[in-house]
Amino acid sequence: MKTLSLFLILLSLLFCLEPNSKKDTNLIKISYSTDPSSIDPIETTDLVSEKLVKLLHSSLFEMDEKGKITGKLVTTYNWNSQTRTLNLNLISGLNAEEVKTSLLRLLQTKGPRKEAYKDLQILESNSKSKISIRISNELSYNKLLILLSLPASFISSDTGPYLLKSWKRGNKLSLEFNPRYKKLFPKIEYKNYLPERLDILIIPQSTSGIFLFTKGQLHSLKLSDFLLNHPVAKQNKILSKKGRSVQYVAINNSKPCFDRNFREAMNLAIPREKIISYILDNQAELTFASIPISKFDDEFIKQNKMKFLPRTDLKLAKEKLTQSKCFPEILKQELDFRMRADDENQSKGKAVLESLRSLGLNIKLNSMEKSSLYKENGLGLGDFTFLTWYADYDSVNAFLYPLFDSDRMGNAGNRAFYKNDKLDESIQNENILKSIEILVKEKPWIYLWSIQENYLLAPSILRYRGIAEYL
Repeated sequence: MKTLSLFLILLSLLFCLEPNSKKDTNLIKISYSTDPSSIDPIETTDLVSEKLVKLLHSSLFEMDEKGKITGKLVTTYNWNSQTRTLNLNLISGLNAEEVKTSLLRLLQTKGPRKEAYKDLQILESNSKSKISIRISNELSYNKLLILLSLPASFISSDTGPYLLKSWKRGNKLSLEFNPRYKKLFPKIEYKNYLPERLDILIIPQSTSGIFLFTKGQLHSLKLSDFLLNHPVAKQNKILSKKGRSVQYVAINNSKPCFDRNFREAMNLAIPREKIISYILDNQAELTFASIPISKFDDEFIKQNKMKFLPRTDLKLAKEKLTQSKCFPEILKQELDFRMRADDENQSKGKAVLESLRSLGLNIKLNSMEKSSLYKENGLGLGDFTFLTWYADYDSVNAFLYPLFDSDRMGNAGNRAFYKNDKLDESIQNENILKSIEILVKEKPWIYLWSIQENYLLAPSILRYRGIAEYL
């Protein structure tokens, strides 16, 4: 009965659409599964919000897939190591006052991001095109550049490609191209770059998205794994993206019983390749610790896969469990396995859960609404939490920082509450190999996989070469 009612509502919405919407070649409609929690860069803690932030705002710096950082809203910059000051020359059309106002809000607003930026000081400047940032000895120059490329530090004025015209929660966000963007970035070839208007429909279920897609009322949607063989998917182009996310189980490292032997046992119990094959339809890849293997070249993979790829060995897992600090008492405790309640995550999470139960552990499944799950995890509640991390920028470093930063516990990034000074140092020095070695040895997570994202594309969206970044 509930399914029928939802279907009738969907039909009524479809027939109430504007009669000219199909003919509007300058309007593209894409979908997100949920509303953003916020469009304020400072308050972004979820993927949807970060996508919206990138549509509406721009960053001072940006990082490419190899970790190279370049200026975006900055033309040139120089670092004074003696005064520990970064001096920025801003692009034409951007006023230093709006940059200063945005960064000061970031430093002064309470929330999960404030702690990460606490070592920054915005200096006074008489110039309209320059701004200077001083940092304490606790922060490195490289880490400062990374911080200034993350979504939280995006300049919260109309510096992005779009302006938000309306937002009806649970339904749709309507955006229009920002005329100022062309003035800020005149070197971009704008013909067939982005649509003039962009509607973002909030569609929780892929099946509803498929229906609208067939009616021409949706031009792109993220496909769930079980829809990859749908006839509509086979008849249209699919854009696949690798290495943008990693799924894992955060082990609550604040619990004394979860020592290294315990964590080792948890990792050895998971048959990752079977789950990827049978449940994920091979739409995922293994990881080197927290980093998707597609982030590395073939030579690195060849040299390190025997050392770094996760193993499955149930017999050895049981042996490691017996060597853990709280064995055998741990078998009598009820452990809490938390995860989101949506269908797509349930199948994967339950497969992991059953693998852990095969060790003889008494583990209770706790399916939770997204906001409650993240809020309570941030408070240090639960024993195991099934999570997905979407990288803030296209680099290997994004899968290390802030995920294991000792200063960013809980909602600020380090959801496993894991502290390791040597790991902090290796991440700070961008020593990727050393970081992986420590993580593979210590196993603060149950390492799982990196999901391949698949987006169904209508012919009308294919001509916009810049839109794929925002899907």
